[in-house]
Formats: sequence, structure tokens, C-alpha cells
Amino acid sequence: MKSILTNLMVVCALSFMFACGGKSSTEIAAENRKSGNSPELAKHLKKEHDIMAKEHEFMEKEHRALKKEFDDMDKKYEAAHGGKRDKVYEDAAKDHKKLLDDHTKLVNDHMVLIKQHDEVTRKHGNKEMTDEDFHKAHNALREKHHQMKVKHLEMKSLHDAFEIDFDQLMGKYN
Repeated sequence: MKSILTNLMVVCALSFMFACGGKSSTEIAAENRKSGNSPELAKHLKKEHDIMAKEHEFMEKEHRALKKEFDDMDKKYEAAHGGKRDKVYEDAAKDHKKLLDDHTKLVNDHMVLIKQHDEVTRKHGNKEMTDEDFHKAHNALREKHHQMKVKHLEMKSLHDAFEIDFDQLMGKYN
């Protein structure tokens, strides 16, 4: 259990370091002002960047909360059952652990998407990309972002279902 927690802390720390290495929305806006992006487009892209950055912060915060909830449930189960785990709980816990690992990957992929958005914005602003190529790439990134948000909500729902099953297993509703 300690190695899982250690691995998660390393992933969170690396994600934070990766996130801090990116440009701020103000820096991106300044680059866009001296580039080929129109002021309206630059303003819109800055707003998109700010929204994605806030969503990323929320995803990271929620991920830490989900991990803590799982760890707390696991400790409660072990305390209530003298450290023993039955097969049903063990299988569910493994599935939930995989869900948390997949969520970690999603959070990291989201940061990569933000960097890709910044890069496409920069290339278009520096006229390294045509308007047509920019809109094509930008729309693809927006679609990918939407899919990530949907996946995040699906994962949160699965976590909530695990929590309900756990409460039933522990006799909370009896």
C-alpha cells in the first residue's frame, strides 16, 4: 500500500512540476499580441487556455480526493474485518485501484493536451501554420478535450458506485 501511495505522490509531484513549467495565460497572450493572431482570436484562445488550466487544477484536486477516499475506505474495511479481505472486496478494490491509475493517466494526458493547445496557438501566431491547418488542429484538440471531460465524469461515476457498494458491504444501509 505504501508503494502505491509513494507512486501516486511521485506522479502528482511530476504533474505539478510539469504544469509549472508551462507558460501562463498572460505570457501566451503577450506572445499572441506580437504575432499573427487577431486580437479577438488571441483573447478567445487565452480564455480557452484559462478554462483548461482551471479544469486541470480541479481534476488534480478531485484525483487527490478520490485517492484519499479509497485509502480511507480500504482502512475501514481492514479494520472492520481484522485485516482480512474476502475475494469480492479484493476484486472490487483491484478494479478501483485500476480506475485510479487510469485517472492518473487521464490527468497527465490532459496536461499534455494543454501543452499541445499552447503549441498550436503559438505556431499559428508565428505564422508557422495556415489558418486552415490551425482550425483543423484546434478543433481536433477541442474534441479530444471534450472526450477527456466525459471520461473524467465516467470515472467519477464509477468511483461513486464503488463507494455505494462499499457502504452497503459495510452495513451502512442496514
